Amino acid sequence: HWLDNSQNKETLCLMASVGSILAYCYLFYSFFLIKKTPQPTTLCIIKNVTGKPCPACGTTRALEKFMTGDFIDGIYLNPLVIFASVLLLIIPLSLIYDFLFKKEVFFKYYTILEHFINKKKVYISLAILLILNWIWNIIKDLWLKFYNLSHILSYKWNLCPKKNDIRKLN
Repeated sequence: HWLDNSQNKETLCLMASVGSILAYCYLFYSFFLIKKTPQPTTLCIIKNVTGKPCPACGTTRALEKFMTGDFIDGIYLNPLVIFASVLLLIIPLSLIYDFLFKKEVFFKYYTILEHFINKKKVYISLAILLILNWIWNIIKDLWLKFYNLSHILSYKWNLCPKKNDIRKLN
């Protein structure tokens, strides 16, 4: 197994640390700075090239909803927010714990997770869930564009706005 080598463990730890730091920096940037720009930007290559959302589109906005305690709206934006929020909590905390107490908790659980995901039934199920999430994102995006409701996202995420809500926004 490639993690048997201590240099590979250090590389994985470094990659997870850098990834966590970048994710938190982007979340901070998005939460505090993007909202002040007139036209919000996206890092999604698929959305920028095709105009269609990828399976992960909306995860940043969903994490912002989670940070403000608006869990239902976050899940509505992108159900992957559940996994993203768990990973953004567990990975940095386990890395800090390992560093402070000279343990290998991160590697232990990474290995367990890797073996679990490598089972055929599990990775096929995860692939199906990812495809369903992508379909959800595409349908949600088309629905909002068809009914010209994308401006509601900046006000309050609501898939079924009442007529009074739309009048308030206009």
